[in-house]
Amino acid sequence: MNEKDISRELARNYVYSSGLTIYSTVDANIQSRVEEETKKDKYVKAGREKNADGSIKNDHTQAAIVIIDHKTGNVLGVSGGLGEKTGNNLNRGTQSVRQPGSSIKPLADIAPALQEKIITAATVYNDVPTEFGSYPPKNDGKVYRGLINIRDIIAYSQNVPEVKIMCELTPRKIY
Repeated sequence: MNEKDISRELARNYVYSSGLTIYSTVDANIQSRVEEETKKDKYVKAGREKNADGSIKNDHTQAAIVIIDHKTGNVLGVSGGLGEKTGNNLNRGTQSVRQPGSSIKPLADIAPALQEKIITAATVYNDVPTEFGSYPPKNDGKVYRGLINIRDIIAYSQNVPEVKIMCELTPRKIY
């Protein structure tokens, strides 16, 4: 539209009716499976948070998934929400800009520590309130689990052991 200095309508008509070939890295089988899985009711949980008038603030849980081939970087499948897709819904897989949250911890912390042989899946850390300089990380719900292995650190997303691993690994190696 901008390159050819034409209207949005003309550009749209061109894209949809001029015989363009669109190439994609999406694997039809993977995409089908992703869509099938995200339509399942088992992932949809009713919202709990309420507005001032007592109505539910968030209708239900949501999610997004993007499956990437780690060797090529190609996107193989994507889904931007749970349930049946209707109309112009927000696609959380392609339109939402979010921080990765705790999902980054196994990638940025655990994986390099395993690679550097600083830890194994059975390594145990003491998950107790700990201060790192002036930073006191907290676990979700302030739940500390005491002696805990790497598998459970990931499963329960415990922050204190993750920071301990990072200190051993060093931020330089994580980066």
